[in-house]
Amino acid sequence: RMYNEKGDAGKVIAAFESTNLVEWAENLGKAAREFMKAGDEAAARKVWAKREEIAPPPAQPTLDMPYWDGAPHDIRGIVESDFYQKAPKGLLNRRYGDNLKFLIETDSAVLGREMTTDKGETFRPTELFAFWDRYGVKILLRSYVDNMKDVKAGFAGAGGYETYLATGIDDPYHCIMFDPKEGGEAGDNFVTQYDNGTGYRQLTRKEGSLKFDNLYFDDGVATLFTIPWTAMFAATPWQREAWYFEPIHWAHGGLSWGGSKSVHHRSTFGKLRFTGGDAKAYAAVKRTILPAAKAKFAASCNARAGGETERWQDPELGDQAFYLAEVKPLVERIKPFMDLVKSDMSDEDAAKAWDAAGEDAMNIDFIVSRLRTKWLDKKRLAE
Repeated sequence: RMYNEKGDAGKVIAAFESTNLVEWAENLGKAAREFMKAGDEAAARKVWAKREEIAPPPAQPTLDMPYWDGAPHDIRGIVESDFYQKAPKGLLNRRYGDNLKFLIETDSAVLGREMTTDKGETFRPTELFAFWDRYGVKILLRSYVDNMKDVKAGFAGAGGYETYLATGIDDPYHCIMFDPKEGGEAGDNFVTQYDNGTGYRQLTRKEGSLKFDNLYFDDGVATLFTIPWTAMFAATPWQREAWYFEPIHWAHGGLSWGGSKSVHHRSTFGKLRFTGGDAKAYAAVKRTILPAAKAKFAASCNARAGGETERWQDPELGDQAFYLAEVKPLVERIKPFMDLVKSDMSDEDAAKAWDAAGEDAMNIDFIVSRLRTKWLDKKRLAE
């Protein structure tokens, strides 16, 4: 094969040239992969660059995610509000899968273009809406279904979803799958596992770190899921420009927002960009997380409950040298700031407490665990 000849990028590009752009792009993609297998990265990049001239990758979609003070907590309240009606929305209008022909022959990045089924019937694409408030991030998917009478009666479905959410460009992503039925469940079947500053916490309904609901309308179904700040306190609007999200709706052959060509396709996630943040909004978020941080800290220091920090004081089951050297200074540093956390604390005290010790209080058990690992490593190396 010509593309197995090392360094023949120009020859390959010319040899595969065709008036059939789909065919040309597909062959160049295969050639680039062959060059990579042969260890010739430079040739692979040249061939792939030509492929992208023929079939440019779709632009990453971006949706502003505004701050909404006093937002409703229920789907109907959100959908029927003026705020929702006027807010920007994304559309799931990019075909899922190996859609090179579709990308070349249509402008798949233009929101609002008419969508059709394989039979040529027009339909309205699923809408994506997201916002944040003092309690967390809310993501709403609103699909439009012609046969809602059958869906409500249980004789048809509205098409399931597979969605992916990452709280930062380098953060692990969570997979949330669901069938949009009233009272339906959401499955958290896959979560990448590396530390993003929240002690490997996952989005699960069981632990309360994911809240989920569906609601039927006469013309379709709306799904709302909420990710509380108490679960994602290391990815707040003052720490992140955006979260990254990709929903795939398994209706009409599969349609997505970011243009995924396969499931778990990390590079196609769109941006949910935080907007509307100011000192007052940030203080509201901090006030919401701080009671959980104080409770976590108190539980860790509770001897009767076998708290993680307190147990190291035990003369038989603990390690008093470790406690005095590592754990006690940690507790003494956090405690004054947690003492500021009260129902009537000022916004200034809320900001002071959170900024100085909030994340450490939420992660205190994980911090102690790491301190213990370092302590034992140092001790063993000294022996």
